[in-house]
Amino acid sequence: MGPGRPTQRVNQPMPGGVAPTKVINRAQLQQRHTTQGLDMNGGAPVLRKGDTAFGARPVTGPVMPPPPPPPMQMQRGPVAPVQRQNRAGAAGLSRRAAPPERMATAPRNKKKSKGLVISLSCGGCALLLVIVLIVVFSSSPPDTGGSGTTAPSGSTLGTDAVEKARLAELAEVKKKLDAVSTWAASEINQSNYSSQWTKYKEVKGLQEKIPAELTIQYRDSLKMLADLMGKEPKPGEFKTKDQRTIAETLKNDGFEETARKIALMVCQTSQYKRSIEKKRPDGAYESIDDQDYIWLEGLAGLKSYQQPDEITEATYIYQFEEYLEYQKKQSEMREEYGEGAWPEKAIKEMQEAEKPVIAKIDEIKAAAEKDGGFAIYAARAFTSFRNRYGKPPHFPGKWTYYYAKPFIFFLELSDGERDNQRTTEQITESLQTKYKILRDLVEFFNQNFRDPWKLKRKYPLGVSEEEQDKWPLEIIVLMDDERYQAYGKDAMGGALPPGARAHYSPTYRQVITWDDPQSEFNKETQWFDRSVIIHEAWHFISSIYMDERKTFKDPKSGKNEGLPGYSSLLIQEGLTDMVAGFETDGENYTFRKQNHARLDNLQEATRAITAAWKTFTEQHASASQKYTGEEYQEGKWASCFDMRGVVIPNAYPFCQHATLLSLRRWGMDRHPISYGCRSAATGMYYAAGCLTSYFFHMNDKYRDKFYQWCCDDYHDRIDKNIGKFIIKYYNGEIDVNHEHFTSLPGFTSFCKIFGLNGWDDPKWHEMTDEFLDWMMKLEPVDIGKGFEVDDLNKDGGNGNEDGFNDARSYSFGGIAFPPLKIPTVVPPQAQSFKESGQTNRRHAPFELPQAAFERDAILRPVYTRLTRRPSPQLTA
Repeated sequence: MGPGRPTQRVNQPMPGGVAPTKVINRAQLQQRHTTQGLDMNGGAPVLRKGDTAFGARPVTGPVMPPPPPPPMQMQRGPVAPVQRQNRAGAAGLSRRAAPPERMATAPRNKKKSKGLVISLSCGGCALLLVIVLIVVFSSSPPDTGGSGTTAPSGSTLGTDAVEKARLAELAEVKKKLDAVSTWAASEINQSNYSSQWTKYKEVKGLQEKIPAELTIQYRDSLKMLADLMGKEPKPGEFKTKDQRTIAETLKNDGFEETARKIALMVCQTSQYKRSIEKKRPDGAYESIDDQDYIWLEGLAGLKSYQQPDEITEATYIYQFEEYLEYQKKQSEMREEYGEGAWPEKAIKEMQEAEKPVIAKIDEIKAAAEKDGGFAIYAARAFTSFRNRYGKPPHFPGKWTYYYAKPFIFFLELSDGERDNQRTTEQITESLQTKYKILRDLVEFFNQNFRDPWKLKRKYPLGVSEEEQDKWPLEIIVLMDDERYQAYGKDAMGGALPPGARAHYSPTYRQVITWDDPQSEFNKETQWFDRSVIIHEAWHFISSIYMDERKTFKDPKSGKNEGLPGYSSLLIQEGLTDMVAGFETDGENYTFRKQNHARLDNLQEATRAITAAWKTFTEQHASASQKYTGEEYQEGKWASCFDMRGVVIPNAYPFCQHATLLSLRRWGMDRHPISYGCRSAATGMYYAAGCLTSYFFHMNDKYRDKFYQWCCDDYHDRIDKNIGKFIIKYYNGEIDVNHEHFTSLPGFTSFCKIFGLNGWDDPKWHEMTDEFLDWMMKLEPVDIGKGFEVDDLNKDGGNGNEDGFNDARSYSFGGIAFPPLKIPTVVPPQAQSFKESGQTNRRHAPFELPQAAFERDAILRPVYTRLTRRPSPQLTA
C-alpha cells in the first residue's frame, strides 16, 4: 500500500454474509474529539500532515454523528483529500449539519514521526484481517440484523446443522409433491370426487412448508387435483354447505373454472334444494332459503325456477291438460339442464308455460264463486280420480269431466287405443236425463233417509267432515258398450252380462256406466234403463254414509278379503230395488214406487212353483207316498223364497242355500224345479227382495220395524264381522242347513225387532203367506220390452253356467242380475229327458230314484261344489 493517510476499518454487512470493511480516515476520527469551531472545509474534513488519530488532543463539547463513510479506496498512489459536495452543486452546503469549528491543537512534535510508521503497520494488519474474514464468512447467510458486527466465534458448526435440517425438510416436501403427481396420474380415468378433495386438502396443508424452490411444483400439484375434481364432480356424501366450502376454496386458489363446475353440479342435482326446513321455537317447521345454495347459484351463473304459489296451491288442476303440458315442459328443462337452477332462457320458457295453467285456475275460481265452491271440489275429485285410477287395468287414456251439483261425470275420450267418436258436448247432452234422475234421487235420499236417520257422510277418506259433505258424487262414463265389456274383463276378471248398462263398484265407490246415444230413443227399454241407473246410484249414495267394510284373512291366500257391507241382502239389494221403482212426468222423478219389472218376474216364478207344488202333492197322494212338506191348498202360493229365505243371505252365493231352505217348507227342495231355482237364485232374489221391501213399506204394521232394522245397519249397530262364517263357506262346510244362518247378526237382529222367536216361529209362515197373497194381487204395468219370460228357458242365452240372461244391470259387489224364468215343471215320473224335448240337461226334467229326494246327503256334494267356488260378489 502506498503512502497515504492512515485509516481504521470497521466491519459492515456485505452480500454473501461477509461484513464489509468501512474506511475511517483521520479527519473522521479527529472530528469526534474536536470542538464546534472545527472547519469542515466544505464538508470534507482532512487531517493535517503529522496528525494521527492517536495523537489528537481530547476535546470537550457535543459530539456530532459522523457523516456516511466514503467508499473504500484501494489506491497505489497518494490519497488526496476527499471533498464531499451537496447534491445540488459544488457550491452548495452539505445536507448534514456542519460540525463544530475545530479547535486549535498544539504544534506537532517532529520527534514523534515514527507514529506514522506505526499507523501504516496497523493499516496493513487491518487489511490482512479483512481478507481473512472475507474468506471465512463468504458462505454464511447475510446478517439482516443491521448490527454491523461479525458473527460470534465458533458459529460455523451450528449453521451447518440448521442447513442440513432445512435440506431434509425440503426433500420431504418434494417427496410428497412427487407422490401427488403419481397419484393424480392414476386417477385420470377415475371419478373419485371425494378422495380427490381429501388429497387436495392434504396438499393445501403443506403451504406453510413450501420453500421458494418448490413453489412452482406446489402450484402444479394443486392445479392437477383441481382439474381432476372438475372433470366429474359428484354429490357423494357432501351437503350443500360442504360443496360451497370446496367451491369457495378452489375459487380462492384461482381455479374458478373447477369451482363453477361444482356449483353447476349442485344446482342441477335433485339432492340439493334451494330451501331447507328449519324448526321454529314453537316446534313448527318453516321453509327458508339455503344461503349456501344461493351462493353456488351465483357462482354457476344460474337461477332457480320457482313455481308460482298460485299453481302450487291449486292442487286440483294437477290432472288438467293445461297443467300436464306445463309439467311436460318442466321435464324437458330438467332433462336438458338438470335439477335445480337453470339459465335465463329456460326460466323465460317456463314462465310462458305457466300462463295457460293460471288461466285455467282463474276460470275454476270464477265458477266456484257462482256455485258456492262446488267447481273447485269437482276439479279436486277429477284430479283424485285420475291419480288413483289413471293406469291399466282401470281407466287409462284421455278423460274430461262434466259436473252438475252434486254429481260429477268422468267422461272417457280415449282408452289409449281408440278415440271416442262423440264430442264432450254430445256426451254431456245425453247425460241430461241421467242428471235429472240423480238430482231428484239425492234429494229423496236426504229427506227420507239421511236427515231422519241422522247419517253422517264418511267418504271420501282423508278429508274433513265439511269437505266430505261438499264432495261430488262420482259417476264414470265409458265411451261405449265395447269399452264397458272390455273393462269388465280386464278389471273384474270376467265379462259383464250382455246388455248390462251400469254397475256400482264398492272398490271405487262409484257408479260405472257407458255412453249410449240410443238409450233415450229406445222406448222399449227406457224404463228399465233408468231404473238401473237409480239402482246403482242408490248403492253409491247410501254407501258414502256407511263405515268401511270389515275384512277377514283368507287362510289359503293369506290376504285380507272384504266382508259383506250389509248384514242382509234384503237391505243391500231389496231396499235398493224398491227405491228404483219410479214414476216421472219427464222432468221430475218420484221414487219408491212399484217396480214393474221385478213384480212381473216374481209373479211368473211364483205361479210356476205353485203349479209344481200342486202337481207334486197330488202325485204323492195318488202313490200313497209320504210327503215331507206342506200339502197344497187352494188359494195358497209357494215361491222360490219365503220370508226367512229373504232375510238370511248376506252375500250372493247364499241365495242358493236360501232358496232351497225356502222350498223345503213346501216339500219342493227335492223336486227338479229346485235345480232351476238354484241356478237362478241370485236373479230371483232381486225380485223377491224388492217386493218384500215394498211390502214392508206399504204395510203400516211392518213399515217402522223394517226401517229401524235398515237404520241400525246403516249406523253399523249390527255386527258384520262374520269372517269365521265366510271361512267355513270357503272350506265347503256350509250346507243346506238353517242352523248355519240363524246365528248370523242380520237374522237375529231382524227377529228381535219384529218380535220373532228364531227360525221355527210360526209367525214366519204367516208373514210369508200375507206377503205372497198381497204381491200376487198387484197389477204390473207394461213398461216395454225388458225381460221375456220365455227367455228363461234358453239357458240364459249367453252360455253362462248360472243361466243369467240379458242382464241390464250388473255390479261387482252389488250385482243386479235380472230374474230368470223357472223352466216348465214336469214330474220326474212323467217323462224321460229324451222325451222332454229340452235342449239343456241342467234345465230339463230328469228321473231320479225317489230315495235321492229323501236324503240331503245325496244332493250335498252338489251344493258343496257350487258353494265352494269363490264369487267376486262376496266382496260387496
